[in-house]
Amino acid sequence: MSDEDMYRVYVLTCHFNALFEIFNKYDMYQSLRALGSRAGIEMIDHFKDGHFQSSVLRRTYERAMEACRRKAAEDSIPAALTA
Repeated sequence: MSDEDMYRVYVLTCHFNALFEIFNKYDMYQSLRALGSRAGIEMIDHFKDGHFQSSVLRRTYERAMEACRRKAAEDSIPAALTA
C-alpha cells in the first residue's frame, strides 16, 4: 500500500468514527424511528460494523497512519488528498 493509500485509509477511518459518534451523540436511531423513518434501522448495523472495522484498522496500522499523517502535514502528499 502506498503512503497516499494509507493516508486515505487514515482519513476514511477518522471520518467514519466521527459519523458514528454523531449518530450516537444525537441518538439518531431513536430520532429517525420516532419520525417513522426506516433510515435509522437501515443505518445502525452499517455504523456499528463500520466503526468496529475502522477501529481495527486504526489499531493495526496506527504507526503507519501516523507517519502518513505527519507526511501530509509536511505537504509531501498532494493537497487534493488532504482536502
